[in-house]
Amino acid sequence: MRKDLKIPLNDSKFLRVVADMVDGRSAVIIVHGLTSYVHQSLYEEGRRYFNAKNLDVYRPFLYSWEDDSRDLRDCTLAIHGSDLDELIKTLREKNYDRIFLIGHSYGCPSIMHMKEDFDCAVMWDGTCAKLEMFTEMQYLKEHDMYIDFAGSGYMMGASMFKEAVSLRATENWVGSLRAPSAFFYASKGILHPYMEYQRETLTNAGIKNHSEIIEGADHNFTDDSVKDKLFEKTYNYCNNQGNL
Repeated sequence: MRKDLKIPLNDSKFLRVVADMVDGRSAVIIVHGLTSYVHQSLYEEGRRYFNAKNLDVYRPFLYSWEDDSRDLRDCTLAIHGSDLDELIKTLREKNYDRIFLIGHSYGCPSIMHMKEDFDCAVMWDGTCAKLEMFTEMQYLKEHDMYIDFAGSGYMMGASMFKEAVSLRATENWVGSLRAPSAFFYASKGILHPYMEYQRETLTNAGIKNHSEIIEGADHNFTDDSVKDKLFEKTYNYCNNQGNL
């Protein structure tokens, strides 16, 4: 059963969430990447997989077109983390046995800015370092934002841009992350060279973690066989924590 949730935030805005529920005792939250959309194929197919495993799946819009939703240009990672915390609080009212977080791409640092506790996190080629795409953005002084003109383009507020260009796996940053976490990197992506350093950083911070490269995967895990492998590894990691 699919429902559209509307969760009030602390500044007259609302977090909209697509909820696909199968009366499961555990819940999965899938956090989309930068400029992504909750209905893109990776997230829809992930939702079907986890629903089939008897897990309720929640997909929040970190920003959306409604007047009372956030705009990307007004967001920061701290705001993303705080909004996800409000979703956690709402799900606790449903008395789930366990709550898991999945972060794709920029969903990873969004999760790492959360303050609320959850049981397990899995990052799908999670962003952990400055990306070249950010260095090509142009500043619009009159709007205090940066814009990328490539393709359909997108705009990013100055505050988030400053966060984006300072993201580095080599700064021993784990944010507020405390839960056991797996990082599945795409072999065709650009983030896996940071894997060993990030593993060391997480271990030094006392965070139980697992890192692995998914062969044949691009950043969006486009190939069907790669998606199947990613979903299975994600489920098994959570299961091996004794949480499912």
